Amino acid sequence: MIKIKPFISLRKSIGVYSRGSSSLLVSLIALMVLLLSTSVFGINMRWGSEGRGPLGKSLVGPNMELRVHRISKVYFSITNYGKLGSESQDLYDPLTSQPAPSCEFPGGSNFEYLFQGCVWIGAIQENPDEPGVYDTLVSIGDDGWQRNINELLPSSPPAGEILMLSTRGEASPPYAPTTGSLTRDIPGRVFEAISEQDFICKYDDTKTSGVNIDPISNRPHKPLGISVIQKSYSWSYEYAEDFILIDFEIENVGQKRLNELWLGLYIDADVLHTSENGYGIEEGAQDDLCGFIESYANPQSPDRSSDIYTAWIADNDGQPYGGIYDVHRSPRGVSGCRVVNWPGRGTGICEDDYQENISYSFNWWISNMDNQYDWGPQLQEKYDIWGDFPDGAKGTPGGDIAKYQVMSNTEFDYDQAFCDLDSIYTGNTWIPKSDQAQTLANGYDTRYLFSFGGSDAFKLMPGDICTLTVAYICGENLHNDPSNYANNLRDGTNNPASVQAFYDNLNFSDFATNAQWASWVYDNPGVDTDGDGCSGRADTLPSGDVFWYMGDGVPDFTGPPPPTSPKINFEVDKGYIKLSWCGINIDEPGTGPEDCEDLFSGLQDFEGYAIYISYDALDWTLLRRYDKVDWLPVTWDASTPEGWAINLARQNPITTDSLMSLGGDTVFVHPDERDTDGEPYWTAYDFNSGFDEILDSTNTLVIDSDTVLANYYSFTVDDLLQTKGIYLAVTAFDFGNAQTDLSSLESAKTINSALIYPIKKDADKKIMVYPNPYKKSNTSIYQQFEEESPVTWAEQDRRIFFSGFTDDQRAIVRIWSLDGDLIMAITYDPDNPQYYGTPPGIIYWNLVSRNGQAVVSGLYLYSIEFIAVDGGTNRESEIGKFAIIK
Repeated sequence: MIKIKPFISLRKSIGVYSRGSSSLLVSLIALMVLLLSTSVFGINMRWGSEGRGPLGKSLVGPNMELRVHRISKVYFSITNYGKLGSESQDLYDPLTSQPAPSCEFPGGSNFEYLFQGCVWIGAIQENPDEPGVYDTLVSIGDDGWQRNINELLPSSPPAGEILMLSTRGEASPPYAPTTGSLTRDIPGRVFEAISEQDFICKYDDTKTSGVNIDPISNRPHKPLGISVIQKSYSWSYEYAEDFILIDFEIENVGQKRLNELWLGLYIDADVLHTSENGYGIEEGAQDDLCGFIESYANPQSPDRSSDIYTAWIADNDGQPYGGIYDVHRSPRGVSGCRVVNWPGRGTGICEDDYQENISYSFNWWISNMDNQYDWGPQLQEKYDIWGDFPDGAKGTPGGDIAKYQVMSNTEFDYDQAFCDLDSIYTGNTWIPKSDQAQTLANGYDTRYLFSFGGSDAFKLMPGDICTLTVAYICGENLHNDPSNYANNLRDGTNNPASVQAFYDNLNFSDFATNAQWASWVYDNPGVDTDGDGCSGRADTLPSGDVFWYMGDGVPDFTGPPPPTSPKINFEVDKGYIKLSWCGINIDEPGTGPEDCEDLFSGLQDFEGYAIYISYDALDWTLLRRYDKVDWLPVTWDASTPEGWAINLARQNPITTDSLMSLGGDTVFVHPDERDTDGEPYWTAYDFNSGFDEILDSTNTLVIDSDTVLANYYSFTVDDLLQTKGIYLAVTAFDFGNAQTDLSSLESAKTINSALIYPIKKDADKKIMVYPNPYKKSNTSIYQQFEEESPVTWAEQDRRIFFSGFTDDQRAIVRIWSLDGDLIMAITYDPDNPQYYGTPPGIIYWNLVSRNGQAVVSGLYLYSIEFIAVDGGTNRESEIGKFAIIK
């Protein structure tokens, strides 16, 4: 449903080596160059003494580190020296000691969508040694072609490290919920976790010792005097799992004003499956296509296109094998980047005359040793201002001045696939097309630069800071027709109809949707984050509903939440656990799973409950799932290909009462027998199981003089072992949001999960002893009463449990024979469990005496003496008996 305007928008970049018979020779030459060119500072994957990960080169070099985002579907490498990606997995992930994925999508698939990305930062600055003379300077993470020109570097060890945070907190080491005092590079700053996987680092361009000389400018590195705090975020939620957000804080730490600051992302993708020949003909890096998407038409607001300004790059055909796509080897997706925040973005966002105060440039080119292939589009009016490289070529910008010109030219290159169309060059707007235009239009080793800047907010006085946030985005199923490239583009690059047919068969909808969600996660639409009365910008839909498409300009770094989890009560008996809960929080109206509103849609979008069981709180099994009885329309779609379509209008599910009031029909009739011009019929959303099976009772409560109908539920789990604790959880899920292509969201199982022992308590005693009697036949290892592995089981694996101890009392359990002999003494200390992993409030005896002998069958006595923690009142002692039958 997303409509792309390809001729207006689509563009991108390519790569390195020549296609054709000379590719092997060129590859060998490139390999020799790579081997001969070594960086002064390499990445040292040595583990640090504090166990946080690899330190850098040495105590004198910068602490160059790499980390990999792995929490989402995008496995993405981040460094602390201005590089993105791992250069075809040439760098290693220090947390796994395995080659680091560069931009692997989906994670674990071996489909790579990035070779190398680099941060470029450029500005015009007065020469400190020559007042009135201005230098054009660009500091780079790497050049991309002249390799290993690293001008953005971290501090030396022990500083310079990449900090690792997570909203999952201490539950997911080595991540932490906050940096605390670890911010050695950033005094006074304490960072709290924003996403499920945050990487935070600092680097600057002020280091000159050991930095390679730029071979084009032929001069040592001249710093701008900038320091960058880089924060990257990723989430596992469906709406955010296909992109990474990267937040930059750029500070002028020099003595001179930085004029016309620009920040660029240089991207060399090399889209491939790792099994491909990286530089074979129409394989690996040699067949990439790039472009640019300015906007897409949202189906809920068709009269207004959403501006997404997103660069993209992909394989030219998705790499079919034998005329079909191989799910394991064909890279059919697409990746790219967009900016979601820039200096001054939030200013006037709610005013009628709001204009985005940022300039963009999108430029692509081919870097190649053969200057016939080293080429990229340029406007005639700006021709030759880049500087030539190499040997009179028209592609790669070399040196600071050329790099800055391409960053700041505000040029939007046409898409790569259009570069052989004669109509592009009508009117002499663009420089003449390349002699190799057909080859380049078919896909090549392209690279692009997407840059941002130009406004007054990008002029930095000493001490000033500007912030900019970008998203690196992936999308699925760009290629759906394995013959599209062969039938349309390969031999039709000079035919506008053929090129357009090629584009018409590309599906950018998933990619464009993810680009939109990247902006929405950064700044939630319709949410007044700072409380100033501005919630962003919205459209009124034909239905009368309000559709928010832009936030208030204040970062949120979050997305639509699932319903809140219910508060659970547990009733326990022998082999039996009963869960009960209410659909609302009686003491806090508006916060329960059934009455809370979704922040994005403003709807109470609760759909149902799911009940889970686990023995370790890691691997969960779904016991039952209950959902509302609600419906979606099925209508006849006369578009090509015509047919019956579910929820073509993208509305949220409606109740049975609402359906009946519309005269709806839920009886399915074979499509061939239905009147295609008639009313829609309705189909179930989800399972339509209803809640009758778990509905306990319906009570009417009065809260603040309003009548609230609250549903109460219960669910029983029985036939459980008393000696084996289980975890139970109840989650709540919603129906998503059809307007924004958001599927159902479910609350986390860990929120209300609890470890429960299905034990029948003795009314006269607070401490439970079980099993009692202990029968060898009933405590077989095969019944999981004791050690589960018969191979490793020993006599010491027998268990009698004592349960019901509290955190405010220590205890001594003494076990006696009927003759009064002390058999064993066991202590309970709430601060020091009996062994690692022992559940709270429980200790056990292994039926071995204090002399190391297995006890015999018989009747035994026990006494429990309590000692209060922190000087409180001691609990009353208990005595009891149990039997052992062997």
